[in-house]
Amino acid sequence: AELYKRQHKKCAWCARRRDFSSSPVEHYRPKNGAWRHRRGEPRQVSAGHYWWLTWEWTNLLFACPRCNDKGHKGNYFPLAPDTREADVPAAPAAGASLDVGVDLGVEHPLLLDPSTDSFLDHVRWRPAQTNLPRKLWLWSPSPLTARGARTIEVLRLDELIDEVTTHLVDTVLQGVTDVEDHLAGDRRDAAHARWGAVLGWLAPHKDFTAATWCALEEWMSPARCTSHGLPAAPRPR
Repeated sequence: AELYKRQHKKCAWCARRRDFSSSPVEHYRPKNGAWRHRRGEPRQVSAGHYWWLTWEWTNLLFACPRCNDKGHKGNYFPLAPDTREADVPAAPAAGASLDVGVDLGVEHPLLLDPSTDSFLDHVRWRPAQTNLPRKLWLWSPSPLTARGARTIEVLRLDELIDEVTTHLVDTVLQGVTDVEDHLAGDRRDAAHARWGAVLGWLAPHKDFTAATWCALEEWMSPARCTSHGLPAAPRPR
């Protein structure tokens, strides 16, 4: 319940608001063996990783059933080629306190950690078919880094293209179009009010805030906002 509240009732991976009752607690580092292989390649499982983090608060996330299943995050936890695995500690004796002293700093995970990493530092939602009217653009995740690329792959974020595009076109673009119409009619107060409502879609509890910000950067760039006396869209975390 606390994870659900702190994550604004949103899945840590797909950034969609989800129902509390049907969603699991997800482990960033898996608790029962880490899958290091790519999907479709021979299985490479590191047994023992990371049992000692099963109840570690910093390793827990709220996730939706889709993102947590074996076809998506599952137990995948790929590491960069230039890294080594953390040692697996011995289980403590019955009744003893758990003080494993494992240095996780030796690992360089390829999977983004939603609790510490900024998604937009590694992935951007970008439009295709931009020769067509804006309502026909198709938005898809594009990696900026190797970690972004692997996260897109593991979470299969391409499966969200239709849902994200529908949100951006039906909700965000409609608001931007309204602002543009007010500006064209010299209704500055109305334009400012509508723009404020549009920026409300960047609130932490809203769906797809990263994609929304990317679309606003494309449709209402900071330079364009400045020229009309509008505040630039604040980048979500």
